[in-house]
Amino acid sequence: MQAEANTNFVAALHDKLAGVEAHTHAVEEAVDLSANTANAKELISYLYEKSHQYVATIIAGAFAAYFATLNALADRFHDNELRVSALLMTFSLTVFVGWEITSMAMIGWRTVKGDLEAARSSPKWLRIGWPLAMFASLATAIPAIGLSMFVYLRGLGATAWLARLW
Repeated sequence: MQAEANTNFVAALHDKLAGVEAHTHAVEEAVDLSANTANAKELISYLYEKSHQYVATIIAGAFAAYFATLNALADRFHDNELRVSALLMTFSLTVFVGWEITSMAMIGWRTVKGDLEAARSSPKWLRIGWPLAMFASLATAIPAIGLSMFVYLRGLGATAWLARLW
């Protein structure tokens, strides 16, 4: 009888220890998960910042290439074509630069105020303003590029070649 009681006591103690061990592992996993979540958020924030810098660099390079090409081939354009193309692209560039400066100023202002978490997150003005700025920039850049492509193709004699196809 005593042996059976000791066996039951050891079994109950083993079950309690197993429960404590399982609970400890669950807590450790939860702590690791929250640490991983914080690390994942930090990694995502870092990757977003790097991708934003990369995209901004590519866009700035595209503007520079466009204006360099436009300058080199300006004599191939009729006056009105050159003015319209340059005006559309200048407006696009102005919107892009204005957006980047505004965004940088707002994030800097929040950082100076000590609101680092809000500076890292995507505030409402950013979620609304970015698509609007991108649309305005693209809506004027694409026609400018199209007009330039038309002039380049016309200079190569492609319009006559296309007219013969029709």
